Amino acid sequence: MMLYISNMDFNIIRLWTWLNKDKKFLKNEVHARLFPAQLSKNQLEEPHIKKSIAEKGYFDVQNEISQYNLNTLELFVEKGYVDKYIDTFHKISVFYEYFAYAPNLDPDGKMGISGPRSINDFNMLLDSKQFSNFEKTAAELKNQIDLGYHRHIDHFEYEILFEYKTEVYEVKDRYLDIIELSYNPGSDSYDIIIVEPIINESKAGPSKGRKILRKTDINFMDGSAAIDPIIDEIEWKREFIGYTIHNKEAYKILNTNTESRPEIKVENNKLNYLENEIFDIHNLFSRIFEDSVADYLREKEYNRVIPRHKVDLFDSDIDVYAESGSREIRKLYCECKFRVYDQELTDSDLNQIIEKIKIIENNKKKGVSSEYWLVTNTCKIPQSVKDIAKQNKIKIQFASINNNWRRRATWSVHKIEKIA
Repeated sequence: MMLYISNMDFNIIRLWTWLNKDKKFLKNEVHARLFPAQLSKNQLEEPHIKKSIAEKGYFDVQNEISQYNLNTLELFVEKGYVDKYIDTFHKISVFYEYFAYAPNLDPDGKMGISGPRSINDFNMLLDSKQFSNFEKTAAELKNQIDLGYHRHIDHFEYEILFEYKTEVYEVKDRYLDIIELSYNPGSDSYDIIIVEPIINESKAGPSKGRKILRKTDINFMDGSAAIDPIIDEIEWKREFIGYTIHNKEAYKILNTNTESRPEIKVENNKLNYLENEIFDIHNLFSRIFEDSVADYLREKEYNRVIPRHKVDLFDSDIDVYAESGSREIRKLYCECKFRVYDQELTDSDLNQIIEKIKIIENNKKKGVSSEYWLVTNTCKIPQSVKDIAKQNKIKIQFASINNNWRRRATWSVHKIEKIA
């Protein structure tokens, strides 16, 4: 006997699958914004275009969700699985050209550098959070390229083409990638299957897959609260929210446990040199600076020196930790503040080390003396910073480094001396 599944039954399963693939649906997706000069005379006479030009001065080429699909999405909202909100979207355009050069050995034995030149451009639609991140990082990247930090990139430009507002339907983090639906014609229900997402790799790129963890008799139409107790028991959901695929790369969406929107991190080992917690240009130089300060201290009287030392008392690292002495142990805690553009120190630069000092002093053992340094490569230190440092027994130390450090892959600290 052939089972019959109505269009509505199929649409619920189909839309839920699609929604989990992309996490969100836009009610309107604008692909292009056309102005009168870009349209032919015949196009300008078309009623819907003519009306849009008269009201707004332009015509948007867009896709809109059908009422049929909209009804299903509204059902997901009503049952508690999906959030509905209005967001601002920006269409951006990016153009860049670069040289993928690498060391090359010529037939005559001479070493050189060669590689192909590549010219690329793309457009992308960004939501409000993505656009905020784009504005900051694109401006930073262009600034770095203009300063000559990325010499293999010959040209980089970007443009904001247009913006608009639309309603968005987005799967709640709690239900992303964990629910699969199976229509049960006997009970006319949509049984929930609990799954764990996996990434399938192929020549075409990664795609989402799933591993079945548990079949339930809970009906999807009973609402999200019915499945919540089971989701609470699922181990993988505590670690991350789900996956997203972007430009043929798989990304894991981390559970930040905050009210802010979740954070997306790369799942693979591909480095992003502008990513704050990986290797942006500031952190790259700061890391070299910390290592150089540690090397300098090793050459002095300190017999144990550890850069980026992890301490159980607090979450963040000690930039450089050092010990000296045997009977009476002297501990040195260094907060390193490297300045790429020689900006002056600010009061806020002291906040982190001051908080650490309070915790360290409250947990200090007898027979141990502690010293606290703020080490920097700038001489621009306002009096207010000096006063705060003095009040908290922090010594501000100036580290002399190579004059041509910007053009060197490695450099070192030659001297550290107290300036406040």
